[in-house]
Amino acid sequence: MRTTIFRMICCLLVLAAAALPSLTRAASRNNSWELGAFGQYVNFDNDLGVDNGAGFGGRIGYNFIGGHELEFTGSYTGTEENFTGLDLDTDVTTWTVGYLYNWTPDDDVVPFFTGGVGSANTDIDVLGSESDFTIYLGGGTRFYLNDRVSIRLDGRWMHIDTSPSTNNGVFTAGVSWVLGRGR
Repeated sequence: MRTTIFRMICCLLVLAAAALPSLTRAASRNNSWELGAFGQYVNFDNDLGVDNGAGFGGRIGYNFIGGHELEFTGSYTGTEENFTGLDLDTDVTTWTVGYLYNWTPDDDVVPFFTGGVGSANTDIDVLGSESDFTIYLGGGTRFYLNDRVSIRLDGRWMHIDTSPSTNNGVFTAGVSWVLGRGR
C-alpha cells in the first residue's frame, strides 16, 4: 500500500512537471527571496518504528542567477511509535539546508530538483529523543499564480542515519511568496 501511494505521487509530480506548459512569461526571479509554508505527509520507513503521519513546515530560500537556489527548511510531524505496543506520542522535527535547481526559473510553471543535508530529531514520550544526520533528494513543481505567489508540490527521498538507517518518503504541498527582485 505504501509503495503504491509513493509511486502514484511520484508519477503525478513527474507528469505535472512535464505536461503543464507555461502559458506566459513571468518577471525575472533572480536575486530574490522566497518564503513558504507547507503541509506534509511522511511515509516513514518501518525500521524507524513510527507510524506515517501528517505535519507542517516552513522554508526560506534565496534565488541566485540562472535558477540556482539555496533553501533552509524546518518541519514537524506528530505521530506515534509502533514498536513498544504503547502507541507513545512521537514528534519528528527536521532542519535542513539544500540546493534547488529550477529548470525554467522565469516561467509560470517551474519544475525543480533539490538535494540537501540536515538533522532529524525523533522525540518519543518517556523513551527520550535522538538527533541524527539526514540527507535528501527530490523534486517538484511550482505553479506561479502571479509574479509573487506560487503553489508548490514536492516529493523527496529522505535518508535518516539512525541505527538501523531508514529511507523515508516526504510529500509536501504549500504556498510560497517571492520577496524582492533583482534586475
